[in-house]
Amino acid sequence: MKSKSATVIGLDMGAFQTTAVASTGRHTTFRSCVGSVSGSSLSEQDAVVGADWPELQHRVEPFFEGRFLFTNPDCSDEELFNCRTAARSLVRHAISRVNPHPNGPVYGVVSVPARASDFNRRFLLDAVDGLLDACLLVSSPVAVSYALGRLERTLIINVGAGTVDMAFVDNNIPGRLDQITLPIGLGKVDKTFVELIKARHGLTMTINEARRVREEAGSARGDIRRIPIATQTGGEVCASDCLAEACRGLVSSIKSALAELARGVTRPESVILSGGGSLLRELPEVISELIPEAELIVPENFELCEAEGALKLGTDLPQSSWRRLQFKVAGDAGIQRAA
Repeated sequence: MKSKSATVIGLDMGAFQTTAVASTGRHTTFRSCVGSVSGSSLSEQDAVVGADWPELQHRVEPFFEGRFLFTNPDCSDEELFNCRTAARSLVRHAISRVNPHPNGPVYGVVSVPARASDFNRRFLLDAVDGLLDACLLVSSPVAVSYALGRLERTLIINVGAGTVDMAFVDNNIPGRLDQITLPIGLGKVDKTFVELIKARHGLTMTINEARRVREEAGSARGDIRRIPIATQTGGEVCASDCLAEACRGLVSSIKSALAELARGVTRPESVILSGGGSLLRELPEVISELIPEAELIVPENFELCEAEGALKLGTDLPQSSWRRLQFKVAGDAGIQRAA
């Protein structure tokens, strides 16, 4: 990017948090939730972004469990309006936090699930329309590989809050059918944990509480220390089996997807395990055992990795390409080589 007046922003609009990294040198991360303190319907003008206050009205998490990112939801017109408003509010807030150059165009590269549907892609492009001068969508595994400069014979496993995305990159941007998206992520683990505690012990746990316990005690192998949960009668129950089962469900899905993907690609020389799931205890060891001949890479800055890769891809494009792209998907734009 030769023009200093232009700003490029890499955006990772995750189910749990949104991250933006800009060519201005600034970056920001905040919760992917939007609400309103008024009793009126959600609007961009009075939206409160990133807060989880109980007093918020019309609180919306537009990408919860991969909704509007991967799944094609059967929703009412009101829900669609609220989610669109929330998504636009997230983008607007992210742009404001990275201080784009005031007198130049603002270009964005947004990472999306590997097999995002046409509906999901249109939804995201609509969310940035009027906020960005041009936008390119790129799959999250490709963004991760681009961030780390691992573009040859590399398998990416990106475990996020809403989805798990996998792709094999070998000096090209893989097509949508050459990648895999699982509609299960860390958010689904937390939800399953809550449901199992309710079903087996009759206890109620919030999603935030479940997330905290999973982050502290979760394990890919199901080897979980005793987790005491207080009851209303002053006693306690052990919830370790519930969390173990929820974690095993995620790992089982990842194993099945890896077996499917392996049938159509060359054996990788390196494997990148990224996303918040890379912190799940023993998951790196499980992946290494499944693909022992490959070098395992776990990015230290997993929160910024996708957005940094999206930014790097965007800054590698000349400004003339941005003027031609406007609002496109990487594969549709004729960008085939990742290097």
